[in-house]
Amino acid sequence: MNSQVPFTFGPIPNSIELFKEVADAVQVYLDMLYTGDADRVDQVFHERCQLCTIESGAPLFRSVAEYREILRGRKSPSQMGAPREEHLVAIDLSSPTQAMVKVQMRINQSVFSDYLTLLKLEREWRIVAKTYYRVELP
Repeated sequence: MNSQVPFTFGPIPNSIELFKEVADAVQVYLDMLYTGDADRVDQVFHERCQLCTIESGAPLFRSVAEYREILRGRKSPSQMGAPREEHLVAIDLSSPTQAMVKVQMRINQSVFSDYLTLLKLEREWRIVAKTYYRVELP
């Protein structure tokens, strides 16, 4: 093993501003989920993003277009008068253009735990991959 190779990278310049930018993108994502506003999908997701989970023991992959239709087809928590229940668990900024975020939220009778991979494309952060786990509430 080469002891000259670092296991971590050095400090990221402007990291506080970058964390704020990522948090702002995550806020748009959480607002979209709470309101069910499918028009916001394009504000936060890259068009080629894949959304993945395990359902009935098998991997399930969805496109952004499929996800947009799911949002359009369900009543949002705001339409049902539900309080906002969400938590930004972690932001891991690995470079000035890459971040991983963990969020948890309640959407109607489900609690979701999402891992979002974001890239800064031009001047905006976009989700390029989403994996999630859902627990149905009784």
